[in-house]
Amino acid sequence: MASVRHRESAGEERGAQGFSLLEVLMAMLILGVAITSILSLFAVGSSSYTRAADYSNMSMIAEAAYADITNVLRNGRMPRNIADQPMEGFPTYRYDATFEPLDAERLAYLLKLKVKWLSEGAERTEEFQTVILRR
Repeated sequence: MASVRHRESAGEERGAQGFSLLEVLMAMLILGVAITSILSLFAVGSSSYTRAADYSNMSMIAEAAYADITNVLRNGRMPRNIADQPMEGFPTYRYDATFEPLDAERLAYLLKLKVKWLSEGAERTEEFQTVILRR
């Protein structure tokens, strides 16, 4: 029995000494990997947010440009191509619009709308096409 007590007391002494250097290094390694993973998720989230905001703005600009163009056509005016038209409230966005007649009477047109904007120092574009009627 004495030898069993001796082993228990030796184990208690070792536990009271604290962590070994190897255990501390492993804990720091695991913590470093976890922090690196979390920070990379923040970068991806920020990039996704910026891209979503750009596409949301681009969609609003395309809808507003389409509404302006259809109002002009419905008032009986002939369509004319538009280049680098700024959009109020969106200083970094511009759009181009081109019209192709689809019939001999020029009552239907293919509208090609290209929205352009600056993102991270580079120009981005998105194109839309639709058929519009002149009345």
